[in-house]
Amino acid sequence: MSGTISVSEDVPLLTANVVPFLINHNGEANTHTYFTPSKSERANGETEAQFRGLRLIGKDCDLGNKVGYICSASEFLRPDPAAPGGAVTCKQFVATHKFEKLVVFGHEAPPPKGSKHLILCELDLVAEAVHS
Repeated sequence: MSGTISVSEDVPLLTANVVPFLINHNGEANTHTYFTPSKSERANGETEAQFRGLRLIGKDCDLGNKVGYICSASEFLRPDPAAPGGAVTCKQFVATHKFEKLVVFGHEAPPPKGSKHLILCELDLVAEAVHS
């Protein structure tokens, strides 16, 4: 299986938020109706938000000079040059939004230090230190 990723220059910029629950929805959503993050008065700069009555406490994930993309995925068939009359499945990812800031939320408290999303940010810092 092969794949392609396409990113255009005019992809809209947003802040990505990782929440500690499953939202059973696929596609665009009017999140301003249900999700309103605001800076709290805490000394450590955590973000407090409400989502349908759930209190969430967020922690910024440092991406450094990197940019992340939110992609829409699809599959298509193309002719297989190795097998006449055959086809291969190809994945296509199209960037719909980009983000320079990622906030990881926990329920009623900041996300634990062992959170897989926060560890991802720390692993990036370790990789930069090793390879510099």
